[in-house]
Amino acid sequence: MEIFGADIDGIQGLLISFDGVLEEGSGVLLLCKVTKVVNEGFVRARKAIETLEDDWVLENCKVTIQLDPPATTKVSEGLDLPIAVTLLKASLFQNTDKLDERIKKLEEKTIKTSNKKQKTDARKAILEQIERLISQRKKIVKYKSKIANNRTKYVLIGSLNINTGI
Repeated sequence: MEIFGADIDGIQGLLISFDGVLEEGSGVLLLCKVTKVVNEGFVRARKAIETLEDDWVLENCKVTIQLDPPATTKVSEGLDLPIAVTLLKASLFQNTDKLDERIKKLEEKTIKTSNKKQKTDARKAILEQIERLISQRKKIVKYKSKIANNRTKYVLIGSLNINTGI
């Protein structure tokens, strides 16, 4: 599955290719020259994904998105939608072994806090996080082969609203 967007400035347009990787850590790196509105598009994309019905786990992840051609400055808020789809695609290709490690570490953390009555709220939050990660893992397994076998090329243009989602 290839994702393209169109960077539109007035009546001029430029076809942009998108690729993304989700890694352990935090933060975002856009590999290209962007204006502030495109950089903010990543925030809008992430917030829109958080409003989806299926809990997509993107916190505690470092995201690297490459927009080609890299030397051309990207200016359009119409790149929000392809950024969001690239984030979702990258989340489906994250390493499930690392996800399993995160789940195991959280499970160990619940064992340590289970004997302390005052830690029940913290334990509940950890269990909810484990549940979300397990759900994410199931989605990854379900969709990974479908996405990998999809040879379709998509051109997406659209800005996103952080309150209503995609």
